[in-house]
Amino acid sequence: MEVLLPKYHLTEFFKRNNSSFDNYGLAVEKYGRNNDAKLEYLESDDNRGRSGKNLFHTPNSEAQNLCGKIQKKQTGIIEQLKQQHKTTGSLELQQNWRMAVGMGNVSVYNNGFTLHPIYGIPYIPAQAVKGILRNYIIQKFFSIESIESKELDKVGKKMEEEAMQDQLFCLLFGSTEKSYNKKAHKSIIDFMDVFPVDSFTMVPDIMNPHYGDYYSDKNNNILPTDDLNPSPIIFLTVKDTAFKFNFYFNAKNESKCNNYRSSKIIHNSHFEKKNTFSIVELIEYFLKEALEINGVGAKTNVGYGRLTLKK
Repeated sequence: MEVLLPKYHLTEFFKRNNSSFDNYGLAVEKYGRNNDAKLEYLESDDNRGRSGKNLFHTPNSEAQNLCGKIQKKQTGIIEQLKQQHKTTGSLELQQNWRMAVGMGNVSVYNNGFTLHPIYGIPYIPAQAVKGILRNYIIQKFFSIESIESKELDKVGKKMEEEAMQDQLFCLLFGSTEKSYNKKAHKSIIDFMDVFPVDSFTMVPDIMNPHYGDYYSDKNNNILPTDDLNPSPIIFLTVKDTAFKFNFYFNAKNESKCNNYRSSKIIHNSHFEKKNTFSIVELIEYFLKEALEINGVGAKTNVGYGRLTLKK
């Protein structure tokens, strides 16, 4: 059902409520600041494209309070899982610098950001966490040492094929019919969506390409010199925020990793020197390492998205 309201009603409403949105995600994605006369979204109220200070709405206290409520809810879920004979593990990690998750999402601001579709607060999807950990372990333990230059584009595929021959990797992350035992089965590990521990801070950031005219010149008449006009691009980030990572699996699998001591994951890590260890230890150790080294989200090569243990 569609409800139409006079435009002047909306104008007066948003004048009174412009800085007070309980759902931060709706404010950013559905009510972007705009200039109706020019049919464009504003990147700054006063100096378009220069500062970004007024580009996005500020989360109010209700949006911040959601963090604690969600953590309480997840804690309750974890207790229920334990009663269902599940083993659980968790990590609290703190940002080293800003983080930009979901920059490729469709957005009127050119660059998107992943905000929870219901709660409207920043989060890291569970499947992304598992993908980060899986990819890190493949890169760390199943790298291809020698490969012909003409096959460089196949490196990722060959590394994954190598990982599929490792029994412990297949136990943790699942396998296809091309695995060591020719059987497809799902991963034993499940992750929860990752939310801020108690609060979050959203800030605009800026990319400043200087050579836009050079890249767009189809006639090759423009040189990439420093006198070209820069084109500031504003994007949204989260900073100074701690996140809690939760995972769980069936308790009967808890000690299975000790049956696969010949795995490259064990043989080429400090776990080889341990008499016994658990899957929880394994996942927590490598997840922490993956997020410290590789990070999460966009622009990790320049320091974004790195997390370390909360102090």
